[in-house]
Amino acid sequence: MMTEPGVYAIAAEDYHQDPCPAPSLSASIANILLTQSPQHAWCAHPKLNPHYQREERETLDLGTAAHAYLLQGSTDFEVIAAPDWRTTAAKQAREAARATGKVPILAHRWDELRAMGLHAWVALLAQEPPTPFTKAAGAAEQTLIWREDEVWCRARLDWLHHDHRTVDD
Repeated sequence: MMTEPGVYAIAAEDYHQDPCPAPSLSASIANILLTQSPQHAWCAHPKLNPHYQREERETLDLGTAAHAYLLQGSTDFEVIAAPDWRTTAAKQAREAARATGKVPILAHRWDELRAMGLHAWVALLAQEPPTPFTKAAGAAEQTLIWREDEVWCRARLDWLHHDHRTVDD
């Protein structure tokens, strides 16, 4: 748990479990408050709802894998050789990957993700220096924690530059 405001490098799972000393406001929770209701936000908050379980969907897994691959050079995911998740074997492989802390991704989605990453880096390298999303410029997946009066707030930035004034998203 983070007890002081600051910039932290923490795992995505820790961020999503809310590392603040009290329930905090994130962009996701703020969006739910504004577009749905306070009750919906309460249900979606890991510290307010005692029965909260993080949603696991293929689209969320793809986003997590894309971030890990593109921003961190990580391959902390498991490529599953199956056309879809309908078979028992594919479902078991997906759950086994999750049990070891890896993000499951279907083989054809992995091919799409690598192609997307290549196209993204070609576009990024064509930018004026400093090249976005490079270690010389900053660090990936940084968590900001701060307080607005009595309300704890948190945000997970794609890329925070070393000067702490510029964010790549």
